[in-house]
Amino acid sequence: MSETRGLWAQATENEDQALNVSLSGRHNDWRDLEVSAQAPTWEVLRIALRNQGIPNRDWKDYVVLIRHGPPENRIEDCLSWDGRPLAKFMKLKNAGKDPAFILKRLESLPSPIVIAQKKIAARTNAGHDDTESVLDIRSLGLGEGTMGQLVDSTTSEEALAHGRPRHGHGFCNSTAADIRSYAVAVYPYIAAQGDEFDVAVGDTFSVLSRASGWLVVQRDQRGGGIVDSESSMERWIPKGCVLETSIPMAPEPTTSRPDVSPISGGNGSPQIAVPILAQSIISKSAPGIALMDYRRKGDWELDMASGDALRVFKRHVHWSYVVKTDSGDRGWVPSWFVGGFPLQAMAL
Repeated sequence: MSETRGLWAQATENEDQALNVSLSGRHNDWRDLEVSAQAPTWEVLRIALRNQGIPNRDWKDYVVLIRHGPPENRIEDCLSWDGRPLAKFMKLKNAGKDPAFILKRLESLPSPIVIAQKKIAARTNAGHDDTESVLDIRSLGLGEGTMGQLVDSTTSEEALAHGRPRHGHGFCNSTAADIRSYAVAVYPYIAAQGDEFDVAVGDTFSVLSRASGWLVVQRDQRGGGIVDSESSMERWIPKGCVLETSIPMAPEPTTSRPDVSPISGGNGSPQIAVPILAQSIISKSAPGIALMDYRRKGDWELDMASGDALRVFKRHVHWSYVVKTDSGDRGWVPSWFVGGFPLQAMAL
């Protein structure tokens, strides 16, 4: 049995057909492998499938993840197809972070919107009387600490809102001259307190102030940036749910219709976001490139062609929210389709 084959142990069918990877004992040196430590993810993946005895499976049907950290706080990072998994593994191993690779089928990693749809449905069926968060927004971001850091979906709303002012503190009478930015929602959120807004994908806002990862906003129903001087119109929303822009944004066409779901068009065809030129977005981002073609499969996803230049604004549950730099087309795509940017540069 080759050294590479020894790294990959087939999991059972009820474990999502994951392939667990560990380097221990005689497999603790990358030089024993059949590939270079600098080999890209796709090359390592092809060899792993071949040596596992399933060479006929397309490597593009799988995603490579790496888990690391102490048992009580394991972090899971998704590796893009142009990443360097063995080099990353050895770096984490030398740092004492007990890394392990996990290989998963594509269908086991649905988009953040699909996950949100299911959680909203679960909360609706529960009668809205639960006290647990159904939409986790704390890991929406680009910082090294949030890349792959999965926050339990049962985190309490009180913990989710910890650190931000409560009971209207921070609200103020505002005019158009006071507006710092505008915002358009890319991820839904269900209000946990009376001083928060529900957020649906495509909702638009005028941003009046901010604190601790939260924004004080007014709804901008018509995209004109007009602000009501009445402070009762102001509420909090999580910063992670939106893109901030330097110009007001028109709402998505379906979001104001009462017969349409907050995150789905309701007509059977996937919803597509209105383009925004990247230079109009002031949220922090990192450069990226589409590694191969991707065709959207659900609401608020984005079609990409190999080589498309991108700006990456959000990463959540192994998906990225990107904007094409040439056209402003935007949406969620699988993170492993996006490469060409250093993770350490993606800081909040």
